[in-house]
Amino acid sequence: MKIVIVGYGTMGHLLLSRIEEKEDLQCVGLIASSYYQEISELPQHPEVIVDVSHPDNFVRIQRAMDPDKIVRDRKSTR
Repeated sequence: MKIVIVGYGTMGHLLLSRIEEKEDLQCVGLIASSYYQEISELPQHPEVIVDVSHPDNFVRIQRAMDPDKIVRDRKSTR
């Protein structure tokens, strides 16, 4: 499963370490000040977004998740 983590404080670090322990999980990016700034910049489109950032970021994250693109990506991987 392709995962992106939004926020890279204490919880973001913990999540990344847990994801790296699992063979079936892959972190495709971190959205934080020192990493990617927007989901659209990621090299791969995530299947899951885990947001451990500030609640004000939710609307920006929601807008970045284009439902049509998600459906196309899932169909192309089958």
